[in-house]
Amino acid sequence: EPAAVLAPPAAPASASPAAAPAAPAAPARSEIAATPGAPALPAAAATVRTPAAGPARSAPRIDATWNGNVPPPYPGLARRMGDQGEVRLDVLVGADGRVAEVQLKQSSGSTLLDRTAIDTVRKWRFKPATVDGQPVEAWYHDWRWVFRLEG
Repeated sequence: EPAAVLAPPAAPASASPAAAPAAPAAPARSEIAATPGAPALPAAAATVRTPAAGPARSAPRIDATWNGNVPPPYPGLARRMGDQGEVRLDVLVGADGRVAEVQLKQSSGSTLLDRTAIDTVRKWRFKPATVDGQPVEAWYHDWRWVFRLEG
């Protein structure tokens, strides 16, 4: 049975150049197989305070309570063609939690797998990043999906 594996992004960065940068957080590296009944998707984000009197910041994180946040399906045609690979995306999450932009950072080598990952994440909802408790637009960088044929 083919599986698409999801790993959370390394470290988000603010989309606003005027905002102070967040302190780097240790990247989470859990993976979830795209199978029916899979556990809720990871919410890897921490609240950090920048040095001195900087604002309290939190990174955007996946909204595990929203049922539309499902891992990408393995496209049937890609499966039949034997396509596998890793897709890396940068995702801009708006202050409202909706995906504002998706950029393909690294192709899997398969247009079908790349398009499936992009189309899937566009439908997701997130808990937006915050600065001093106020939601702000911010990037999730290096979001990774591994499409792997098994068996």
